[in-house]
Amino acid sequence: MHTLIKHTLLGTALLSLCAAPPALANIIINYNAVQAVSSYSQATMDSIAGTTFYFEHASVGSNMISGLDALHSSNGSFYRFSTASEDATAPASITGGTVYEYARGNPGWEAKVTDFASDITASWGGKVDFALNKFCYIDPDANWTTYRDSMLALEAANPGTTFVYMTIPLEVSSGANVQRGVFNQTLRSWAAANNKVVFDIADIEAHSSSGALQTFSSGGQLYEQMAVEWSSDGGHLNTAGEALVARGFYALAAQSSAIPEPTTYAALFGGMTLLFVLWRRFAMRRS
Repeated sequence: MHTLIKHTLLGTALLSLCAAPPALANIIINYNAVQAVSSYSQATMDSIAGTTFYFEHASVGSNMISGLDALHSSNGSFYRFSTASEDATAPASITGGTVYEYARGNPGWEAKVTDFASDITASWGGKVDFALNKFCYIDPDANWTTYRDSMLALEAANPGTTFVYMTIPLEVSSGANVQRGVFNQTLRSWAAANNKVVFDIADIEAHSSSGALQTFSSGGQLYEQMAVEWSSDGGHLNTAGEALVARGFYALAAQSSAIPEPTTYAALFGGMTLLFVLWRRFAMRRS
């Protein structure tokens, strides 16, 4: 019986090593995530090169698109995503490795929610891997519940597309960052409890290049504010900030991918080899 238990445990361990990876669950694209992108292996960047995105945005989103284009121009064999300017209607064919971006301008936050829902429902739903709808820093009064419920409805109706929740961008001055902070923290907490994917632009903007989180105090609470070094005018991104936040698209694709780094394959093979050797030893003793 003792030997049988050992064999069973070994068999279970081998099966667990070969099991499929878990489904997407509370993936957070934050400052640490984007900082890691430049250290990705070429194999990882190649494995995500066919990912597709639909991104509705305004001016800070245009900064992010500029960052994507700059990364691609600087090293197209590594940063392989390209961008395509579109509108509410998807093109006849979708090309892998493309961020389809719709610079819709800055209507009120309610219109940003309803317009995105309409565009996804009428045209984009199920045609791309990821769909992102970004508020701007001028939307501090955006209602969290309205945004959440719209996203949930879109998820239910379009299972072929992953809907990415985005925090509201910040400003360098404290200003309306309290309202933005309340929305952002509510989003983060809810996403963690409900296994959602988050592109945390606020967290990315709030960390300096040294990794220090920029905060201020209001009403006895700490709130994030944008690091000066990423901004051109206190709210929009400068060249360095554009490239920093744009790496989030690569982090999103990589963290959502079922293809591990080569080092992970090596560890997996080594572990399976060790278990096989142990199994052979037990089998020989039994015989």
